[in-house]
Amino acid sequence: MRHQIKKKTLNKRQDHRQAMVQNLVTSLFLHGRMKTTIAKGKVAAQTAEKLLNTIRDDQPFNAIRKLNRVIKDKLASKRIMQEWLPKYKN
Repeated sequence: MRHQIKKKTLNKRQDHRQAMVQNLVTSLFLHGRMKTTIAKGKVAAQTAEKLLNTIRDDQPFNAIRKLNRVIKDKLASKRIMQEWLPKYKN
């Protein structure tokens, strides 16, 4: 049983897993899709949804700071703020 285990480890070390999920989320926001396994896709989708919900209600500068912690690509963060965020405002 998986009592008190909060994250899927994906059989990776923590730093590798975080970098992989950041790259998957970045490609999701840049291209609108990602090609990966089901387990990795579920983890990346959860991260992307949590990120959008977090920055949706913040002030613009604070939202950009929170966004840049996860998304390292400037074009992807710009696209999120201009295209994706207005879709999920409601």
